[in-house]
Amino acid sequence: MRTINLAGAGIKRTLTSSAGMMDREVLIIFLSSKDYAYKDQFAFFDLPAGDYTLLIQAAGCEPCATIVVVKPGEFVPPPPFRLIIK
Repeated sequence: MRTINLAGAGIKRTLTSSAGMMDREVLIIFLSSKDYAYKDQFAFFDLPAGDYTLLIQAAGCEPCATIVVVKPGEFVPPPPFRLIIK
């Protein structure tokens, strides 16, 4: 993944994948509730309730956009994304 953009509820965040991290570093970042992107995984933390547009851009693929609904106190991962090769 090249970039992961999240926009909505007055928030705009962008992540880029950090393929150079080790699994232990990823776990530490995840447990500290910080946004991260690693290989084919990513997470955004501390988002207010609302609808967000998630845009994923990967080299050689068409951009993939979807709406994600955030509700307080819920951790519900969105369904898997399918990237289409150009």
